[in-house]
Amino acid sequence: MTQVRPYTPADREAVARLNVTYYTTTHGFNGTFADAVAGALDSLGDGDLGWVVTDQGRIAGSLFLSVETPDVGRLRLFLLRPDLQGRGLGRVLLGHALASTSPLGITRLNVSTFTIHRGACALYTASGFSETARLPCHAFGRTLEQVDFSRTISA
Repeated sequence: MTQVRPYTPADREAVARLNVTYYTTTHGFNGTFADAVAGALDSLGDGDLGWVVTDQGRIAGSLFLSVETPDVGRLRLFLLRPDLQGRGLGRVLLGHALASTSPLGITRLNVSTFTIHRGACALYTASGFSETARLPCHAFGRTLEQVDFSRTISA
C-alpha cells in the first residue's frame, strides 16, 4: 500500500539513500551528490516541512518545503521512485507543499531542477510555476542545464 505521510527525523537515512541511489545509478551523479543531500537534510529548520511516500512500509519518495526568507519558500529533494512515477503521487506531494505555504507566510515558492528531469519540469509548469532562469552548469560530475521555477502564492 502506498501512502503519503509527514517526514520525521527517523526517515533521514532512508530518504538520503533513496535520493543518492537514484541519482547515481540513473543520472550518473558522482559522490558529491551524497554530500549535497546530507547538506539539504542537515539544513532543515524548525519551520521547514517534509513529506515521504511509503510503499509497503519503505520510503519511496520525498519532498521538502524550506523557508528561505520570511515570505519565500523552496522545494527540495523532490523524488519518487521510478516505478511510482506517473501515478499522480508527485501532484499529491506538491499539493501538500502548496497547501502549507500560506500558514507559513510564504508568498513565493521557488524550485530548481535540471532539464534532464522532464517530468518534474512539466509538473511545475502544469502547477502554475514559471521558468525564471535556465543556465548551463557543472554539478555532481556532469555537465547539466539547471532550470529555476517560481510561483506566486495567493492568500
